[in-house]
Amino acid sequence: MNKQKRDLIIGFLTGLLAPLIGFYFYTHLVLKVPDMLHAYHRLIIAGVFTQTVALSMIANLLVLFVYNKRNETMKIRGLIGASVFLALLLSFWNIL
Repeated sequence: MNKQKRDLIIGFLTGLLAPLIGFYFYTHLVLKVPDMLHAYHRLIIAGVFTQTVALSMIANLLVLFVYNKRNETMKIRGLIGASVFLALLLSFWNIL
């Protein structure tokens, strides 16, 4: 696998992992919920799950700044692709 494809995949996986870590910290620090499943049910009942996940995507912004500072354009493209994928996924989730 060449370097460009590898960097694109790394950026995409980072773009999926950063919001997950942000969501984890939010549920543990703000909601004070012991596990992710309980937090998921609590947010679904409150009707704010999609908004919370959308806010957790702010973590991608931090990663974007790091990649931009290092001038890693292929990782930035993967990160933006993951952000678009998550945005579409959340849009479909909100419709259903």
